[in-house]
Amino acid sequence: MLMILCQGVKQKTKQLLYTNHQMVSLLGKGGFQLQKWASNSLKLLEEIKPQGPDTQKDIKIDDTVKILGLNWNIQSDSFKYTVNLPPQKLPITKRVILSDISRLFDPLGCTAPVIIQAKIYMQKLCLSGLSWDQEVTSNLLDEWISFRDNLPALNQVTVPRWVNKSKDTTYLELHGFSDGSNDAYSAVVYLRATDHYGNVRVSLITARTKVSPIKQISIPRLELCGAVLVARLLSEVSGILPIPASQIHAWTDSTIVLAWLKGQPNRWKTFVANRVIEILTVLNNDQWSHVESCQNPADCASRGLAPQEFIHCELWFHGPAFLRESTYVSPTVNISTYLKAKPLKSHHLTIAEVISRHGRSINLYQKRLEWSRFAFDLFIN
Repeated sequence: MLMILCQGVKQKTKQLLYTNHQMVSLLGKGGFQLQKWASNSLKLLEEIKPQGPDTQKDIKIDDTVKILGLNWNIQSDSFKYTVNLPPQKLPITKRVILSDISRLFDPLGCTAPVIIQAKIYMQKLCLSGLSWDQEVTSNLLDEWISFRDNLPALNQVTVPRWVNKSKDTTYLELHGFSDGSNDAYSAVVYLRATDHYGNVRVSLITARTKVSPIKQISIPRLELCGAVLVARLLSEVSGILPIPASQIHAWTDSTIVLAWLKGQPNRWKTFVANRVIEILTVLNNDQWSHVESCQNPADCASRGLAPQEFIHCELWFHGPAFLRESTYVSPTVNISTYLKAKPLKSHHLTIAEVISRHGRSINLYQKRLEWSRFAFDLFIN
């Protein structure tokens, strides 16, 4: 079965039918007969419905269709996340836990604040030194059972497929947020759409998370890794939508990262310089702004949220409140790239004090100097 998802936004039925006929004709030349269709337009489905008893085939009985691993609800035109974990197997080993974690499929990253907790827990298991079939210790076991029992709350999560991009849209902006913590660093991207009536709508597009490395790294450097992650994500999303570079904005709550981006890369150490160069090849430093930690949605993904807390997190699903205002102003933060000069320490000593402290060394130096002069004179004569 080949399923085709038409991604046109508010196109006329005639245009969709034309696309349908093109796909049927093109694939028909290769011997592929399309028989199953899914669309959020009932009128379109009636037009393209195959005729005859042998050609009438339904994809599913209910309104939910699986598209590339995602559950798409046709009636509400939204993606729905489902968690179907089997009964807990005993004994609970690292192999069993990894099998359950691998069932948490989220290619868009919309449930990243919950998924990152599973990633962090897997890192803890690896550091514990347990073998794959060895039963986990009591403290790790309690943490896993508590997390697993709350996962079905994700079944309440729905994300709209349509991101408010239509012919009425007059201005589009991409806003990326980054954050870093001792556990993980993250990036999340939102689309801000403004129509000709002045209405502003913000849509969650995608998110990425990575577990912090085992080797201890300072928080500012982890924040910088998050900035690299959001720069890559913005570059990818802006190429797909597409959105010009002048309408892309990046946000971080770290003033140190902003200072690194403002200064010349050759002033910083290798770790920082390499990542600053990568960021500046994608985004200019004037495209970066400061956001308070309480308004940074990436903070939810870098620290993780419990499933019950996540499903009610307005900051994550709708972005910070200032993005939904008709006009917003980036906060001004005084950032200096000047390195702080270390105070010079000086000690005043008299000649007598120097001789008393280092008299033996001075005598040896004088004798060595006299021997060198004697050897030189002997060689010349």
